[in-house]
Amino acid sequence: MELRQLEIFVAVAEEEHVTRGAERMHVAQSAASATVRRLEREFGLELLRRVGRRVELTNAGRVLLDRAHAVLGEAQRTREQIALLAGPLRGHVSLAIPISYGSFALPAGLAAFRRAYPAVTLEIRQAMGPVEGRTDVLMHDEADLAIVPVSGMEPPQINLDRLSRLRAALVCRRDDELATRRGVPLADLRDRSFIDFPVDWGNRRTIDRLFAEAGESRKVGVEVPDIRTAQVLIEAGVGIGFLPEEAATERPRLSMVDLSDPTPWFEVALASRSDRPLSEPAAALRQVLVSLAAKPPTHT
Repeated sequence: MELRQLEIFVAVAEEEHVTRGAERMHVAQSAASATVRRLEREFGLELLRRVGRRVELTNAGRVLLDRAHAVLGEAQRTREQIALLAGPLRGHVSLAIPISYGSFALPAGLAAFRRAYPAVTLEIRQAMGPVEGRTDVLMHDEADLAIVPVSGMEPPQINLDRLSRLRAALVCRRDDELATRRGVPLADLRDRSFIDFPVDWGNRRTIDRLFAEAGESRKVGVEVPDIRTAQVLIEAGVGIGFLPEEAATERPRLSMVDLSDPTPWFEVALASRSDRPLSEPAAALRQVLVSLAAKPPTHT
């Protein structure tokens, strides 16, 4: 049994699909299948069974997956600790981020990390989509850490470190009559067309719930996949929409509407896997970001 065999098995098991697991490991589908068969012959037990077009773990497979995570994590930590003997911390860490992360000073945190660990390669990737799926990049080993809005429905294997809060604001074009009004009730918005995100996204559900609890209805005329598109469409007068506060203030042609009803807050957290240790570079980045979040804000 070799580490590479375990890596391929883990990819196939987590993807629940031989072809997708092979693609994740950059090997041919036939090579991934052969690797699983070799492990099954070695253990004398079936590890995966085919169910339609996907595969699922047997009891033996679940045991091996758990142990494989431990073995591969220990192997990675051993490499990193040995590398430390040759000099400063080296390696690679991947961080998935949303477009908006509230009041948290992420650029300052990343700058502090780069100063402390200049030999570590830092990869930043965008994470969008339904809020419950934001941790998929961790579960599929596509990122080491992820900044996510807290949904309360995270998998049990996910650990959350609170970073900041993000407030939703109703945004309109600066020349919209709503921009000059004070204490606008939700009832006055029932005839307006909203720009919002898909129905399964967490912020969309939160705003839908805000109107439902107030006994009001609204019309979503356009659904968009990201904040930048929403900003552009609101600027063009296509509709109004709820965006994070900082997204409302960063463009001069947009204005926040003064509502009579309080708007919701979203918790923002740094997510990591709790079912296995982080790599040394990922643990270092987590420590820097969490320490920054714990510091009281400075006022000038």
